[in-house]
Amino acid sequence: FGDNDDKAEDNEIPNTDEWAFYAIWQYSSKGKVDGIAGNVDLDTTTMDLATLKKYGKPKTVTPAPDQTIESLVKQNAELTKQVSFYKTTGENQDVIISDLKKELANKETTIDELNKTIAEKATAIADLVKDAGELGIKLNEQKIYCDQIFTDREKLRAENETLKANEAQTNAEAKSFLQKLLSMFK
Repeated sequence: FGDNDDKAEDNEIPNTDEWAFYAIWQYSSKGKVDGIAGNVDLDTTTMDLATLKKYGKPKTVTPAPDQTIESLVKQNAELTKQVSFYKTTGENQDVIISDLKKELANKETTIDELNKTIAEKATAIADLVKDAGELGIKLNEQKIYCDQIFTDREKLRAENETLKANEAQTNAEAKSFLQKLLSMFK
């Protein structure tokens, strides 16, 4: 009720048709209080504190089941452990980072060594491929040479057979001629 302008003016008294009087009236939700960030509710009353207490009901606050002293002691112990862990971790952070850097350097060295070995093996394989290519050429040349020898041998064999046949014929002709010649002298 009212203008919500942080002012409780007498002419802005709330309508109390349902009640005989008002005990507390919130006249703003945009109030400012030192030490509190943001807006706060501003209230007023026409009663003194003693009268106001008669209308209020005292409330007993019972802690939630997990807010007993025992549970709070346990929570505190757990938080202390966590703080100790993070403090130890923070103190050892430089050592951990140094160890990780050393491990990384070792792995990078291993990778460099592996890359070097791979490069050496790739060069060796390239040399083998080159040698195999050269050997293949030489083998091909040897095959051609062998094929030529085989062909020449077959030609010689054929010529030899021809010569043998010619020799046999010549021998037969010579024998026949000699026999005729001998028969002439007999």
